[in-house]
Amino acid sequence: MKRCDWVTNDLLLDYHDHEWGQKTTNPRTLFECLALEIMQGGLAWSLILKRQTDLRAAFQGFYPEQLADLSPASVEALLQDPRTIHHHRKIDAILHNATVIARMNEPFNHYLDRIVLPIAPDETALIKRTVKQMKADGFTYIGPKTINSFLEATGYLHHHDPECDWYREGIDTVSPY
Repeated sequence: MKRCDWVTNDLLLDYHDHEWGQKTTNPRTLFECLALEIMQGGLAWSLILKRQTDLRAAFQGFYPEQLADLSPASVEALLQDPRTIHHHRKIDAILHNATVIARMNEPFNHYLDRIVLPIAPDETALIKRTVKQMKADGFTYIGPKTINSFLEATGYLHHHDPECDWYREGIDTVSPY
């Protein structure tokens, strides 16, 4: 079976075949994907996948409501937790974004559908507008690369390589438009 060029090891193979690009409507899963994309910035995705279970445990399952209510002592403990990647700004952004999501008047998946799906299928415009809207709504530590990766990972964008056997299937079954 042919896969995307970035699939270079068994961990990436499993991720490619079972998670990446799969449309999800679960708000917690969407937040976890966003948090992992933030954590990944400047690092190899394989490292994030290797640490995903530890990161999920350290960040209390990536439930935004729980992270939004962390005490200062719990935040400090999280910053020192050996299961995390010690990048103060990334951790602060994840906690801040959890607070933004926890205070929304709608589930995170409905928010994303509302701001992403109505956009014309010009990917550059979609990414720029999504970043702009999310920043206006209070999200931090997001930019075009992070949001592009997030939208790919969660099935809003279909970016399998044309030679990948999943490419045709994705075009036929996954479309945000």
